Amino acid sequence: MGKEIEFDYMLEDKVMTSIRFNPITGVVHFRNLTSEPVCKAFGNRKSVSEDDVNDLLESRCFEERRADCDKLLRDLDIEFYNPLLIVRKTHGVMIHDDFWIRFAGENITYEEARWFAELGTGHF
Repeated sequence: MGKEIEFDYMLEDKVMTSIRFNPITGVVHFRNLTSEPVCKAFGNRKSVSEDDVNDLLESRCFEERRADCDKLLRDLDIEFYNPLLIVRKTHGVMIHDDFWIRFAGENITYEEARWFAELGTGHF
């Protein structure tokens, strides 16, 4: 079977939800580490699908219909719009909140993720 993708949905430097999914089988496992529904990656849902994971990743990206989308993709050295590839580079950092994505094996802080995202595109 394919390799699982593991990441944490973070609020600043605190893990809110740990997520593991297999893009080949579509199987998703997650564990919430907060009781606050608005801080959980999937709210109070008990189970989620691969589509839900993809929706989460896409929610942490710039919009595909954005006028300068092609330029942003070039800045990130990505050939086509793919939320997983974008979030791997930007960590899903958004200007309007303090949530972000930290992938398994990464040992970075919130401030570092923000800095890398701003450095990578100059648009965050």
